[in-house]
Amino acid sequence: MQCENLNSEKGFSFIEVLVSMSIIGALSGLSMSVFSAYQADAFNALALTHLKNVVAAEEGFYTTADSYLECENDECLENLQGVTNTPGVKVHVLADDERFSVASCSGKGTLMYTFDSNTSTLSSEHILPGACEPVAPDLY
Repeated sequence: MQCENLNSEKGFSFIEVLVSMSIIGALSGLSMSVFSAYQADAFNALALTHLKNVVAAEEGFYTTADSYLECENDECLENLQGVTNTPGVKVHVLADDERFSVASCSGKGTLMYTFDSNTSTLSSEHILPGACEPVAPDLY
């Protein structure tokens, strides 16, 4: 007959569980900051793609109307062929008969992109996440 030890310790101590939980919490906190940076980059890329679509659509509009279209957000969707709805992305276009400028940004991104057709210049500037209010550069 074999005696069982009634005082045998099985499982983890409270301290071991706390240490494990704090390590997991620290690692998840680090990964979340990296993930949100990647997410902001994705929203920035979405805004840049939208801007490029608007630029191409403005050139297409010019071939039929002999002028560029000044528009903003949904108005651009309605009047420019090839521009599709991109959720969360805002766009602003200033235009006259011979040139146009465009600004685009995403509400969850960190960059606002601008394009000037007179100089064919694409540029970006940092904005705070959630502070997307695109303003196209002046034409003159």
